[in-house]
Amino acid sequence: PDLAKADPSLFAISVCDLGGEVHNVGCVEEPFSIQSCCKPMLYMLALDECGAAFVGAKIGQEPSGQPFDALSIDPSNRAYNPYVNA
Repeated sequence: PDLAKADPSLFAISVCDLGGEVHNVGCVEEPFSIQSCCKPMLYMLALDECGAAFVGAKIGQEPSGQPFDALSIDPSNRAYNPYVNA
């Protein structure tokens, strides 16, 4: 995967404040793989939609019951579950 090729010495963060101003720190001009970058945002959405108690009860659960790196491809060559590595 692309993440394995990434230089671990590079770091950057960009934050957009409520006023729309963007604040950057680090190597923000370097291209990077977005693998797993959406997970914090999905976690926030789940908390907002379902509440902390419900989401907290699911933490540590893998929805398919398969190992995180199991290949799970359907007959049309698509992942059964888009949140599991395929």
